[in-house]
Parts: sequence; C-alpha cells; structure tokens
Amino acid sequence: MALKRLMAIIAACVMIVGAFVIRNWIDNDGSITLGAGDAPIFCDSAIADACRAAFAEVTIADPGKTFDRLLNNRDPEPFVWVAADIWFDMLDDEAARGTPAAAIGERSDVLVTSPLVFAGEKGVAGCPEPSWACLAEPGLRGKLGITNQRNTSSGLLAFGQLAFERSGRAPGVPRWNDNDGVSLVVGRDLDLLNYRTVQGKYDLVVVTEAALLTEGPLDAVALPSADGGPTVEIQAAAFGGVSLPKLSGLAEALTDDKWQPGASPAYEGPTAGVLIGLRS
Repeated sequence: MALKRLMAIIAACVMIVGAFVIRNWIDNDGSITLGAGDAPIFCDSAIADACRAAFAEVTIADPGKTFDRLLNNRDPEPFVWVAADIWFDMLDDEAARGTPAAAIGERSDVLVTSPLVFAGEKGVAGCPEPSWACLAEPGLRGKLGITNQRNTSSGLLAFGQLAFERSGRAPGVPRWNDNDGVSLVVGRDLDLLNYRTVQGKYDLVVVTEAALLTEGPLDAVALPSADGGPTVEIQAAAFGGVSLPKLSGLAEALTDDKWQPGASPAYEGPTAGVLIGLRS
C-alpha cells in the first residue's frame, strides 16, 4: 500500500514538472494539451488557420518569440516548429557562430511558399511600378506598411530586402533611415489588410499574396514587385530528438489558403546573418 502511494506521488510530481516546463514555452495567446506520445507543435502566426485545421493540438505564436527562446537554449524540450525557413536558417547561423542555440534535428523540405506583394491603390510617387529597389531609393516620400520585423516572417523579409537594396546589395548589416526615403509604418496583419480604414496611414502595404487572396475582398490590388523579391517559405523542424509528424494535411490546408506548393525561385537577398542583425 505504501509503495503504491509512493509511486502515485512520484508520478504526480513528474506530471507537474512536465506541465511547468511546457507552460514556460507558451504565451498568453495560445495553449496546448498534449496527446499521448505527441510532441508539442508550435506554428507561425501567419499560418494559424491552416495549422488549426491540420493539427488537433497546436500553439500559435509569432515566430520571433519562439526563435528568441531557442537562442540560448541548447537543449529545449521536444517540440515541432512550423514556420518560415528564415528562422531555421538564422538558428543554424547562430549555432555556427558559437551561440548556444538549439540544434535543429529533422527538417522538412519547403511545404509551400507565397511571395510578398505590394498592395495599394495609388502607390508611392516616383515608383509607378513598385519594386524593392525603387522603394529603397533615398529621397522618396511615402508610407509603406509592414508587420513587425522582429517577430513576423513577412515583416523581417520585407525590412531585410529594403535595407539590402538601400545598401546597394553590399555585404554587412545595412541601416535604414526613415528620414531619407519612404517611411516604414509597422502594423498588424489586420491593419495592413484593411489599410483604407485608417485614412492616410499607408500608401502601400507589404503582405503575402496568400494573405491578400484569403482576407479579401479588398479595395487594394496586388502589385507584384517588378524585380522579383522575397517569398515566405514554410518548413517544419523537430527539436529535442523527436520526429516530424505527417505534414500532408498541413500542406493541403495551406494550399487551400492560397499558398503555392513547393519551393520558390531563388532571388538575391540578405543573408541569415544580416537578418539577425536587422531584428535589433
């Protein structure tokens, strides 16, 4: 009898400690309940609807927050992270430079992709056909809406490409001066996709083509960049020794949300190390 009681106490302690560890990974904007034998799944907030459709249990979080947790956590609890590939590239870059970042285990191929597009009615004066190179030119006047470059995939890619073009595509971490060209106005996805409800806030916004197609109808029209540019590519990676789950359902849900299957054509843009520098 005493032995059974002791075993029950030990089991309860293990459950409490496990719950505390998982709770430390969760923001107020999401919760998770583990199934038997399942590793927690975290998903990029940009693909929240598809992740909820594909997985019975999932935590939605801005990828920048998950990335920051992994920077100085060489041995994280087992979990699976679905996000834009740039976050995994930046983790690898940090690890290569000696940062005690978490090591990526299994990593999937690119599941889907969506290009960043400009949306607006009139655009920015001086750029009749919006392009990353043109919008990065000093001397232009206008307001370009992006999402937070520290925490979101589209915001970081947009900011990175603009700064990369502003620097003349030179190596090193470029700088962006709002007083010397188009001003970047940071908003939320909903703000960007309904930008006309905020009179005069944006001249153009940068969103994924998938978001523009699924969040409509909009008064704005998609204006693909005249010079190509960055795309958000979704992958999955496993940490802590677990294996990736089946991802076919997620890929199908993302395709239903207007993401394009497979990887996108290569383009010239900032390196993972430059993106790390630009987050700060």
